[in-house]
Amino acid sequence: MSEAPPERQNGPGPQAVLRLPDGQSLHTTVSHRFQEADGSWWYDVEVTLWNVVIDRSGIRTAEPYPITIRVAADNVSPIDGQDYRTVPTTRSHLAVKRSRSGGRRIGPSAHR
Repeated sequence: MSEAPPERQNGPGPQAVLRLPDGQSLHTTVSHRFQEADGSWWYDVEVTLWNVVIDRSGIRTAEPYPITIRVAADNVSPIDGQDYRTVPTTRSHLAVKRSRSGGRRIGPSAHR
């Protein structure tokens, strides 16, 4: 599991609702957001699931286990009252250039 960005190690980030592929939803903690070169947005969110833990005597127990996953922004919904301004944001330099050029492609492209 990857470590949370340094900005998030001192406390949890804002909560959001994650829509699962089967239509269920659950609350998550948003730790980072990314914009890819194609302009799409992705979020790193932490969900806590059950995981087996085996102690020294071989006894198995289930304990909460946080997992960080990256999901498309379309699957993440804000929760009223949460402050998302503190979420670290990384934008692709190509997406930024494209937005500043009015959407025109910058530089060579393999598919024209």
